[in-house]
Amino acid sequence: MNRLQNETSPYLLQHAANPVDWYPWGEEALNAAAGENKLLIISIGYAACHWCHVMERECFENPEAARFMNENFISIKVDREERPDIDQIYMEAVQMLTGSGGWPLNIIALPDGRPIYGGTYFPLHNWMSLLDQILQYAMEKGDKIREQSEALVLALQSSIQNEEPVNMEAFTGDYTEKVFRKMIHLQDALEGGSLGSPKFPMPSSLRFMAEYSYSSGDEEGENQVFLTLDKMAHGGIYDQVGGGFARYSIDSKWKVPHFEKMLYDNGQLMSLYSNAFRRTGRKKYRDIVYETASFLAREMTSPEGPFYSSLDADSEGVEGRYYTWTSGELDRILENRSAEIKKYYSVTDSGNWEEGRNILHIDTAQDVPGHLADIKNILLGEREKRIRPALDNKILASWNGLMILGYADAYKAFNHKPFLDAALKAAVFIAENLMDEGLLYRTLRSGRPYIPGFLDDYAFTAAAFLSLYELIFDSLWLERAEQLVNYVLSHFNDSDSPLFFYKSDRDRPLIARKKEILDNVIPSSNSQMGENLYRMGLILHRQEYTDRATAMAKVLRSRAEKGTIHFANWNRLINAMIDKPYIATISGPDRDALRKTLQSGYMPGLICIPGHGEADEIMLCRDNYCLKPVQSAEEALSILTAQIL
Repeated sequence: MNRLQNETSPYLLQHAANPVDWYPWGEEALNAAAGENKLLIISIGYAACHWCHVMERECFENPEAARFMNENFISIKVDREERPDIDQIYMEAVQMLTGSGGWPLNIIALPDGRPIYGGTYFPLHNWMSLLDQILQYAMEKGDKIREQSEALVLALQSSIQNEEPVNMEAFTGDYTEKVFRKMIHLQDALEGGSLGSPKFPMPSSLRFMAEYSYSSGDEEGENQVFLTLDKMAHGGIYDQVGGGFARYSIDSKWKVPHFEKMLYDNGQLMSLYSNAFRRTGRKKYRDIVYETASFLAREMTSPEGPFYSSLDADSEGVEGRYYTWTSGELDRILENRSAEIKKYYSVTDSGNWEEGRNILHIDTAQDVPGHLADIKNILLGEREKRIRPALDNKILASWNGLMILGYADAYKAFNHKPFLDAALKAAVFIAENLMDEGLLYRTLRSGRPYIPGFLDDYAFTAAAFLSLYELIFDSLWLERAEQLVNYVLSHFNDSDSPLFFYKSDRDRPLIARKKEILDNVIPSSNSQMGENLYRMGLILHRQEYTDRATAMAKVLRSRAEKGTIHFANWNRLINAMIDKPYIATISGPDRDALRKTLQSGYMPGLICIPGHGEADEIMLCRDNYCLKPVQSAEEALSILTAQIL
């Protein structure tokens, strides 16, 4: 066993028995490299990564490769989900060097961590050849390597300094209309999602299109969103038997997933399908939410309440083995129902996946077989007899925040108390175990918090706490959210920019201090913090909060107006600033019932806060003016709909 045996990250523990003498990231490894004058190998991955497992089997379990690495390098293993700050820097370095990136991410660096070269997956022969060439080059041209590394580090450090001056011109509806048109042009009008393959669920872009379409009356965006949700729900990316979504589809039709299941995808997609139900009332969207919630409760929820991180793509050393079926298996299990179910799920005798196995998906619109829920339960029971994919059971504050938001949106849509209970139980755990006044930790080890939180931890946790405040009107959640936001303002601040650094000024510095601004499969931490500041500013009447959020958006105007998915959450925020959200102040002894009814309607951006009046009423205010109070949620919804549409 190597030094990773004392870690608790499932990914690091997967490598604890490798013959490679792995170090975790830290002073011990860096001091060893400096003391022995050895180059570093920094290998970054995560527990659910298929190609990380492949490279481990081919390279890191190979005795000859391990011997060569141990003799000539100091090797460090990093869990990218625990240390996204490290991954962020070296991913950008590899992208600068090679033009692409991904995981596993393997970097050769000087003893102080300055990168020399890197790449992603290397087969054994290529890996050994690369290491040998690097060693030879370092011996022959050490000065040249140091010069190149210094230039690369300067490029990494300067990449945060290319912000444009804040353009104080106000955002208008013309801006979002242009952005919307550009984003729609990038969508697949036949299969949903972005054009081409692979296809990733991109919740921020779908939310922007849905919210803009609703406020503008342009049905094209909503239709594109519903098309995408329908195609995903019918595809192999959705677990047709057990519920929940895989990380992405390798094809253009959502049929063939990369089978790993990530918490952050399922949290955001629960929000999307819940909001789509609020907008349409379609039973299919309700079914997706309830099935996904069942999967999460069954497989990704800790007994203490917080949510685990991911499920592996592989089981029994084979990608997708746990989730796929042969035609013969279904015949044996379902007997006289088999033919009907195989037709519904596009199952063939020869299979549509590897080794004659089938990924269940729904090819065309067809009638739902009777008693389908019972059939799914039978198949789920059979599947649970198989060897399960590995579970990454670490608790991450940021991803838990996204999942709490998912349950909060589900509760708004369905008023199903177990959804609220799940959100509250996880949030209480985070507040009591990962928070120390304003300080937030990213994760836990052996019941103790460790790794100070990064900006995404603060941003998504604060957003989750704000959402709970609006659900139950308990001011404690608003206070906790404000504690987190104020800590960010104090310790992640850049005096030269309205945007925030990803790492706190209290953390041990790395070779560069970065900012995260691009929205991807998860919104960027800066865009989410901007949304938090904007909403909290409206709730608390704190002009400095809304001003900061506005400045954050304006400094990125020229990039965001290009309409790409990488600024979709920024454009959601800008759309809200243009529309000016309504604030519903709800009073009276029956205010909980009023709030539930009001929140069950689809009203993007609506903020609900408690009032202190004795009569049951709802006061609707917007942009410093208020409407006449009403006594029913139905009347308030009617007014809101008329005002917007």
